[in-house]
This record gives sequence, C-alpha cells and structure tokens, in this order.
Amino acid sequence: MIAFWLLLAAAFFTAFYMTRQVLMVFLGKPRHAAAAHAPESPHVMTYVLVTLAFFAAIAGFINVTGVFTHWLEPEELFAGLNLTVAGTSIVVALLGIGLGYWVYRPRALPRAWMIHCGRWVLSSPRSTPSTRWTSSMIG
Repeated sequence: MIAFWLLLAAAFFTAFYMTRQVLMVFLGKPRHAAAAHAPESPHVMTYVLVTLAFFAAIAGFINVTGVFTHWLEPEELFAGLNLTVAGTSIVVALLGIGLGYWVYRPRALPRAWMIHCGRWVLSSPRSTPSTRWTSSMIG
C-alpha cells in the first residue's frame, strides 16, 4: 500500500512539473536573445517525432486489453485493468496539472475566466468590450 501512495505522489509531481515545463517552454517568453530567434526544427525531425508519438499512443491503447502483457511477462502476473487505480491516478494527475497551471500560468492572461453563452469572457465587473476576450481570440 505504501508503494501505491508513493506512485500517486510521483504522478502528482510529474504532472505538476511537466505542466510547468510546457508553460515555460511553449507559452513563456524567451529568456535570451538567441532563444527568441531560434529556428524551428526541420520537417524530417517533426515527422519522426509524430510517428513515434503515434505508435506510442496506439501501443498504450492496445495494451489496455493486455495484448502486450503476454509478450512482456507471464500471463498469470497480469491482474487486468483496475478502474479504481486508473481513475485515482487520473484524478491525481489532473490535480497536479491544475496546480501547475495555477502556479505557472502566463500572467498576461486574465486570472479568472468563466464561460458565458459559449464565449470566454473576463469575470471582472470592470470588463469593457475592448477587454472582453472571445473564444475566437484565444484559439
């Protein structure tokens, strides 16, 4: 049982740290002039990464049924998919992502958002039409 709680903590901290990395690397400002003018990777590199990501995702979904388990270890060791463990891990990871976003969110974006009639708007009572953001402005 101690291993379960340690692995849940590891899932939380991994989600938190990876959220920090994504926000700082992809959504943050460059910290150096060279980083501001860095070229994009060539298409050859992008195609390889997309191919690896595709097969990693497919293998993960196939293994939910235990297809690769027989190949990796004896069948009697595979206990099957435990939905309680899987659900708890997902909730803990989402909490880590949420906390990571809250701590390292881009400060240029408004702090409080709410959904109103299918549009994202500032929840500030002082928002004017010039400060109102719609979903088309965000992406």
